[in-house]
Amino acid sequence: MSTSTAPTPLSEPCWVRPASALDTPQAVLDAIPAADESLAAIFWRRACAAPEKPAFYDVTLSTDGPTASPISFARMLRSVEQARAALLAQGVTDGERVILSLDDVDVFMAFMLASMTLGAIAVPLPPLTELKLSRSFNERIRAVCADCQPRALVADHRDRWDALDLASLGTTTLLDGPALLDDDAPGEPIAEEDWQRPLSQTAYLQYTSGSTGSPKGVIVTHKNLVANLRASTLAGHFSPADRSFSWLPLYHDMGLIGGPLLGLFVGFAPYLMRPSGFVARPDSWLKGITRFAATFIVAPNFAYAVVAQKLPERLLEGVDLSSVRLAFNGAEPIDHRTVDAFLDRFEPYGFKREAFFPVYGLAEATLAVAFPRPNTRVRYDSVDRNAVADDRRAPFEVPDATHALTSVSVGHVVPEHTLVLRDLQSGQALSERQVGQIHVRGPSVSPGYWGKDVSPDPELATGDIGYIADDQLYIIDRLKDLIIIAGQNFAPSDIERHVGRIKGLRLGRVVAYTRPNALGTQALHLVAEISPGTWRPFDEMEREVRHTLQHHFGLALADLHLVPPGSIPKTSSGKIKRQHTRRLAETGQLRNARDWPTRVRTRVSHIRKQLLTFSALAVERTRQLLP
Repeated sequence: MSTSTAPTPLSEPCWVRPASALDTPQAVLDAIPAADESLAAIFWRRACAAPEKPAFYDVTLSTDGPTASPISFARMLRSVEQARAALLAQGVTDGERVILSLDDVDVFMAFMLASMTLGAIAVPLPPLTELKLSRSFNERIRAVCADCQPRALVADHRDRWDALDLASLGTTTLLDGPALLDDDAPGEPIAEEDWQRPLSQTAYLQYTSGSTGSPKGVIVTHKNLVANLRASTLAGHFSPADRSFSWLPLYHDMGLIGGPLLGLFVGFAPYLMRPSGFVARPDSWLKGITRFAATFIVAPNFAYAVVAQKLPERLLEGVDLSSVRLAFNGAEPIDHRTVDAFLDRFEPYGFKREAFFPVYGLAEATLAVAFPRPNTRVRYDSVDRNAVADDRRAPFEVPDATHALTSVSVGHVVPEHTLVLRDLQSGQALSERQVGQIHVRGPSVSPGYWGKDVSPDPELATGDIGYIADDQLYIIDRLKDLIIIAGQNFAPSDIERHVGRIKGLRLGRVVAYTRPNALGTQALHLVAEISPGTWRPFDEMEREVRHTLQHHFGLALADLHLVPPGSIPKTSSGKIKRQHTRRLAETGQLRNARDWPTRVRTRVSHIRKQLLTFSALAVERTRQLLP
């Protein structure tokens, strides 16, 4: 994380949230907790005031669709007390790290809040069920343990852990989280002063998902956390009348803050489903929105693409999305075609166009950086990509022009924060329609990474490239992934989107990068997954890829590496791991989809999956017909 402690000169161009986007309803202002109250103290206050009120709902899938079970504040308080006692028994004290690798929402939240009351630092990580390959899980655990040296690791599915190589844990104590909590047993009361934590203290470490390198632990202080929740509440007009429904994982910043923490802060009980529910049945997301009358949903771009383009009409029977007030789309690049496809398909199902809500954030800013104004339609902006590449300017271009680059607005910087765009070389602050790196200042900005130098009140260099137009922020791509050929700058996501739309390839499963050729100049390389079951000739695909690159970007392709479906690794939020994919390609670790053995395996696998799907549908249909 690149930071600067120098204050932004008042004469520099900078942006704050405009007054027109600050028309916060009184009900929202009334619900916001005091600025000096930590999240653990907010939980304790709510648990004392209304112990039988649901803290959240645990959503599971049944033959009848998503089913919600309320988890009361009284039950959660008892679980927090038991979790704290278990951590104390292992000698966990102030400042020590506690890894949370948990699938159950109530167990996760119990140990996270318990860690806070001890002054310990929670470290959310994927549960064993999320990283199915033991090798990947071991690598993740080993890297994090080496970085933060945890005192304890709280996990579930204890029997599965026995099959892993746990030597990497060192002296870390492995605890069976669910076994330590007993709904019927009393807890040990926690002193009132232990709930209110010093705001300067670290609340948890958010390990980045590694799309641009090795995972790093972002320090999130109690001040960062409540400041970001406050800014999100003000910008999104959240109130206790809201109802949220999320299936995002709790170890991901958008799943954690956009799921249980925002509800706890504002005063509504979120409906929380495991990610496996969406993976198994994407329609369960829509049916949960319908059943729970959700006003707030949150998901990455790929989830909106899946339900807009992949679900058959028969699975949408009874779907009603009219309750949705805000549909957050974030955590990965937002494709304007996905937005249009979702709106066009689900407007007949009651979804309001003003409810779609593209957002921007990152772990180094706790989460939220920019939100649109609620109840406004999505804004697009098309610019001349040649001007972006040559001059780092973003002049308006008609959307259907050959060289048009269309981006989705993520609105304005959130309240009580400041946004600055800086030149990539000089660091000079830029004006509207100039392309530069996005910098953020404000109370949500993390002081740094665990084990690295920290900076109080820093200016965060996000590593993202974008521009401002009409006070709206537009994101182009990651600075680290920027493609530079013959002195021109190209956004890899722009190249990847165009190539991914070619018949026979998979949108969102293309990686563009450069490497030196025999002359020492940078040449363009692509790794692209073929679509499952495609019969299109590979040579025909490659010709269209080369034509697309030449026509839209004026670029020649050095090599196209076609790979089977599922070959390109992604982060927990759905971002492609460009650098990781590049290393796999350069070291020969990716299978070649053109090879006959690989081609046969790919098609057999696709046929097998189709048969399993048809079988499952037949079973479900038979069950529905039975009396």
